[in-house]
Amino acid sequence: MVETGFSSFDTMVDKANRLLKDVEEAFEWPRDRRKQSYAALRAVLHPLRDRLPVETAVQFGAQLPTLIRGIYYDGWKPAETPAY
Repeated sequence: MVETGFSSFDTMVDKANRLLKDVEEAFEWPRDRRKQSYAALRAVLHPLRDRLPVETAVQFGAQLPTLIRGIYYDGWKPAETPAY
């Protein structure tokens, strides 16, 4: 677990790392490919977000861990979604 000195930050980083570890295990990637795991997660979250109706996209995003939620919403333009 990462130690930032702030328990809430430590928890956020730990949850994000566990999710990235799940991606790595699913693809059988070694941990040293963490950047690739991040890119894969982002490559799934953004198209999903952009194709869901805005209300559904927001409800889904609210269920994500805080750091992953930031990735999910990064660059989002709700007025331009859903993109069919």
